[in-house]
Amino acid sequence: MKLKQFIQQETVLTAAAVLAVVSAFFVPPDAQYLGYIDLRTLAILFSLMTVMAGLRRQGFFDGLGRALLSRTHSTFQLTLVLVGLCFFGSMFITNDVSLLTFVPFTFVVLSRLGTDVRCSLLIPVVCMQTIAANLGSMLTPIGNPQNLYFYGKSGMNIGGFVLLILPYTLVSLLLLLAWAALVCRKASAALSVDELVSSSASQGDQRIILLYLVLFAVCLLSVIRVLPYGIAFAAVLVCALFADPRTLRAVDYSLLLTFVAFFIFIGNLGRIPAFSGWLQEFLTGREVLVAVLASQVTSNVPAALLLSGFTAETQALIIGTNLGGLGTLIASMASLISYRQIARELPQGKKQYFGLFTLSNLIFLALLLGVWFLLRCAWQMTYGFSIKLKKGALSRTDVRAELPLLLSYDFLLAFRLLADIHPALGSGGCFQLLQGQLDGGVAAARRRVDGIKLAQALVQIDRHALVHPKGAHTAGCMTHIGLHLIFQLLRSYSVMAQTRAGRPVAPSMRG
Repeated sequence: MKLKQFIQQETVLTAAAVLAVVSAFFVPPDAQYLGYIDLRTLAILFSLMTVMAGLRRQGFFDGLGRALLSRTHSTFQLTLVLVGLCFFGSMFITNDVSLLTFVPFTFVVLSRLGTDVRCSLLIPVVCMQTIAANLGSMLTPIGNPQNLYFYGKSGMNIGGFVLLILPYTLVSLLLLLAWAALVCRKASAALSVDELVSSSASQGDQRIILLYLVLFAVCLLSVIRVLPYGIAFAAVLVCALFADPRTLRAVDYSLLLTFVAFFIFIGNLGRIPAFSGWLQEFLTGREVLVAVLASQVTSNVPAALLLSGFTAETQALIIGTNLGGLGTLIASMASLISYRQIARELPQGKKQYFGLFTLSNLIFLALLLGVWFLLRCAWQMTYGFSIKLKKGALSRTDVRAELPLLLSYDFLLAFRLLADIHPALGSGGCFQLLQGQLDGGVAAARRRVDGIKLAQALVQIDRHALVHPKGAHTAGCMTHIGLHLIFQLLRSYSVMAQTRAGRPVAPSMRG
């Protein structure tokens, strides 16, 4: 009976353990098993979960929520605060902790309202809190477990990671605002601040809260690779043992064990040539869609761990697994937290919640996949890159990394033309600041993704030509210079476009 209950409560862990054991029959345990385990991900994940559990036990997040509610005067504002707490909070405290904290907080707050308002808001608000937590968590490396894993695996910097997901986060925020306005239109009412924020909840130990905030900063430094992850792990473990040992019981150890089991399973699959070759071929060019579909049946964390072993397109998997958290109830395991709390708080509303949750998730998923498709098309149209890359060609990740070089080449070309056409064009005083920094050449690789050998262009800049003050009759030659510059730039882009299209370039266009 206990075994059955354990399997029901820890379904994902059980499945991962079974898969790991089965794979061990095909790849017997050996020394390579130790290399499967990503210790960095496990250590940082444990540290963050411990810190978040400690802050939650001390009532830190409840206090934050009450502080925000003190400025609430209508159901619309109330809804925005409750949903916003999950959306923005999940960026820093993970989607799981956000829902574990703010969904029960929502029950308490809404219980202070009239019966009609509570009944009309409870299910929609909790439903949208769940979606908001999953969507908000995708913006940062610490927002959810798969982001933490991918961030460590890919070696991306924090800026690149945020910029990758930022368009989807902004669209999600707009969709949440529109949804809140739609829901609150039917349940519009004025609220009393006193009845919302009055509570007998005890205040936590301020010294322990301060300690956990310091430890959280230490964890962030380890995430962005300023501190070794071992230092953060040791600091969190020692401080928790001596200052607040009960917090260690609240850590989700089943998630850590799930990671370990999947690491073993994925590592073994990678050593089975037939399966790994087929999966790699199947994933090529379909990473986002496969990640979304896989998340619907396995949840996005297992999907991230599984697919990451068979493709180098980590950025595509980041997008796919984060968007894949929408859809079914099990697409993100965090979604089950809200469902269980609704089932316990309002048993008669389970079916209504499930229906509204599924419909809302599918709508959000369809719209965000539409955003991904538009961005993908814009990328192809702008840069002329092909999705289907030939064997041995540059990866799309390499091509993306080249873009700053291409832009720099065009700007430097403009400076070069200005220097050639008239040495004193513009303000010599401004260019004086660059003196000593522009000597030499800048080499930019005009790379293609179709296997053609790279051509190299060299831009030579002479700093003295830029700052030389003689002949500064700008008024007389500005028109000629401007037109010539525009012509040169257009010609360079025309040549580049014709070359990418495989068409011959006229000698007059080669310059």
